[in-house]
Amino acid sequence: MTLVLKHGQLAQLDKPNAIDSYVSDAMSPDSKLSLAGTNTYLVGLGPDRVLIDTSDGNARWWPLVRQVLHDEGASIIEVLLTHAHYDHVGGLPELRAAFPEAVVRKCLGSLPGQHDDSVVPPPGALEAQDVRRGINLAAAYSGAQNRRRNKCGCDGHVPEDCLYLEDGQVISVTGCAIKVLLTPGHSDDSACFILETDAGTPAEAVFTGDTILGGRTAMFSDLPSYEMSLKQLLRITRGASDYKGIQLFPGHGEVVKAEDSSRYLASMLMMQAKREKAILQTLKASPGSSSSDLCSVMYSSTAASIMAQDLVDQHLEDLERKGRVRSSSGFFGTTWELGSPGVQPASELSSEGSVPLWQVATAT
Repeated sequence: MTLVLKHGQLAQLDKPNAIDSYVSDAMSPDSKLSLAGTNTYLVGLGPDRVLIDTSDGNARWWPLVRQVLHDEGASIIEVLLTHAHYDHVGGLPELRAAFPEAVVRKCLGSLPGQHDDSVVPPPGALEAQDVRRGINLAAAYSGAQNRRRNKCGCDGHVPEDCLYLEDGQVISVTGCAIKVLLTPGHSDDSACFILETDAGTPAEAVFTGDTILGGRTAMFSDLPSYEMSLKQLLRITRGASDYKGIQLFPGHGEVVKAEDSSRYLASMLMMQAKREKAILQTLKASPGSSSSDLCSVMYSSTAASIMAQDLVDQHLEDLERKGRVRSSSGFFGTTWELGSPGVQPASELSSEGSVPLWQVATAT
């Protein structure tokens, strides 16, 4: 049985999957960056549970989690954070007040700024012995450096005793094991958690945080890293036993069914390719466009155009690194045009007989 809070109403969702025996989920009420709120998950059997993410700290989230724990006679011994955006770490104060001994863990990333030289870990902060046991983040960062930020404009705070997770690390809980998979891209500290019945057994499900959302394209802060993370997840789902796929439990939105997971991930990668192709087509038709101009043409609504601005900027930067477009800076800002002739095959830029690619999805 899975419990979920949608728009403040507690409902039961029946999913004929063995995962239900050791996963409960709670969805917090709506927030401005959420698909119907932030999903949090309680994992394990027996009295000790692992909580994945902690919502945005809204008043209704913790009472729901507390009720689930009461009904199942359980307590929280560990908290795993998929990343440190405020809508995933906001419930930590309530959780720590109830369970002060609960261990909080997350991946380190480049904090608080994605490309900020001031946040390079001090020498020795990531010594091998520290990585093996999990380092204390306060030993590597202090004060304002514990504040998480990235290009998405979100930030969140984690406790000073938060421990660092390494790729491949396994967290065991009664009835199952959770393996860490670093998936930077949405944020540079993003991670997914692979659910296994026992350590080393085939994956049963993946908790994706905001790397994958249930129902729309995720925002990302670094395009090349994000695409690599999607490909990692796609390999995992395609490698599932009996080719049945693996259930994806997202940070926002609905669960992606196992049989749909590979196709869903492939569609996310295809969306990146279509967005890139749309940019190239638009620049072919309108050289000297700004990224804002491109968004106005590519997206049918002002809201979608504004939301897509950062994504399009990153595509342009990536295309420029590949030599496929070039930028010019002037009094009115940066404008873009196609790169040197021969870099982009003409067939790839042709739009004959095709549906306008920017009409495929308006939610970026």
